[in-house]
Amino acid sequence: MNMRFEQVVTSEAELRALLGQPSERVLTKVRAVLDERARTYIGACPFVLIASCDAQGRMDISPKGDEPGFVHVLDESTLAIRDRAGNRRGDTFTNVISRPDVALLFMIPGRGETLRLSGRATIVQDAWLHETLAAEGAASGLALVIHISELFFHCPKCMTHSKLWDSKEAACVT
Repeated sequence: MNMRFEQVVTSEAELRALLGQPSERVLTKVRAVLDERARTYIGACPFVLIASCDAQGRMDISPKGDEPGFVHVLDESTLAIRDRAGNRRGDTFTNVISRPDVALLFMIPGRGETLRLSGRATIVQDAWLHETLAAEGAASGLALVIHISELFFHCPKCMTHSKLWDSKEAACVT
């Protein structure tokens, strides 16, 4: 840790003294199963970020995108995401083998709210699932199946502040 900082928060009690406690509404929005609103959002979503961690504790976030509906709801607490052939790094898959805990952030362009989800992932190659997830283009034959432990919609404040979907504010990085 860089020792140039003198006022470092080191406990949850200290953090709560600074932030305060979350409201009851914030605490009760967390769910363990997909309701109709979450199913609809996932079905319309063309983009998701998947966070995972390797055996040494190094974090990774991998973007996944495809036509809306590429993430399939298998039941009220299980999702499946088809893998498209890509650069063959397989970072998320490699991480899941040693540490199956994952977190996902679903984003729909132009929408402020995001859907946050966490759970345990499994790498699956069952033929019936591959057929269910079939899409145009090259697929690897693998799917990431997530068994949901919690999910909730995140308020749109960060999107509003960042002006993420405002093309006039878009930065060009070269």
